[in-house]
Amino acid sequence: MIKNEEIKITVIVPVYNTEKYIRECINSILNQTYRNIELILIDDESKDNSYSICQEYENIDNRIILLQQKNSGAGVARNQGMEIASGDYIMFVDSDDVIDKKTLELMIEKIRAPYSEGIVIGKVCMFYEDGRKKEVFEEVSSLSFKDTDTLYNQYYFPLIKFKLNCFSVRTLYPKDLIIKEKAKFGQCTYSEDMIFLLQIAKNIKWIEVIDEPLYFWRRHTTSLTTRKYRNNFLNDSISFFIQFKKIVLELPFKEYQKNNLINYTKLRLQNELIYNACGNADYKMECKTILNSIFFEENVEPVFYKEWQKSQNIGNKYVAFLIKRKLFPILRLSRKISNN
Repeated sequence: MIKNEEIKITVIVPVYNTEKYIRECINSILNQTYRNIELILIDDESKDNSYSICQEYENIDNRIILLQQKNSGAGVARNQGMEIASGDYIMFVDSDDVIDKKTLELMIEKIRAPYSEGIVIGKVCMFYEDGRKKEVFEEVSSLSFKDTDTLYNQYYFPLIKFKLNCFSVRTLYPKDLIIKEKAKFGQCTYSEDMIFLLQIAKNIKWIEVIDEPLYFWRRHTTSLTTRKYRNNFLNDSISFFIQFKKIVLELPFKEYQKNNLINYTKLRLQNELIYNACGNADYKMECKTILNSIFFEENVEPVFYKEWQKSQNIGNKYVAFLIKRKLFPILRLSRKISNN
């Protein structure tokens, strides 16, 4: 049995333009009650003072390793951090978030045998800059996976449906498991966390959940109601979907289960892509391009489409209804109204 004090934890933090929050983030990690840690900060070519603030901390605490990379995104930064991590376990934290001071201590206490075949999850508390609202997410309970059907039903399908939150943060991962599964974050800015989470869980035997909020996820006020138009979203989604599909086809599941994961994700991306396109002045051309993309090249079976619709909220059902009938001007108008 591993003694707790012998376990070293590496915390990896990608940093980009968060000078307003980075001190609070770093302090929450360095002030952990569990002391045997390594903190890797990877600056993603910040344009503000984030990097110089990180340098200050590097000079006063020898547990910190500071790197700088050409602007490539958080996923690439996390991959770089994993390559040099010396810890037995790895956790990811975003540079504008904070963790409770007892997070790592409580996570270590939850580790059970087989040590390298499970993950420990802390619950997430979402909070806004203006203090207006706090919301604790409900998560999956502690689980043991005896077979692939259980793994599919209790982890993978809930993950795809976002009933299990798609966060790579707030979780303690065995480094041996990351190496074994060759887990990497996706080479895309859309849902790179999902790529990592799909890979890491292929052969896990257990999940332990700490039933209290440990990870505090900062939600910026500007993102509460307005969904801005995203440039290059189609290309990024295609990159994600190609990686996603390749991973799913290699999972140890039955064919219909793999198809469910792929089709569910395809339908969700159809909604998101068309809805995003309707924020573009040239939305008609962009919608046409999307309809000719891989997301619409094969029709999803009607039976599955009906099942998918049942699981959606009224807003997603409305968007899907308009897309099916190609009523893009109405969807564009609805998008404008919802953002006002």
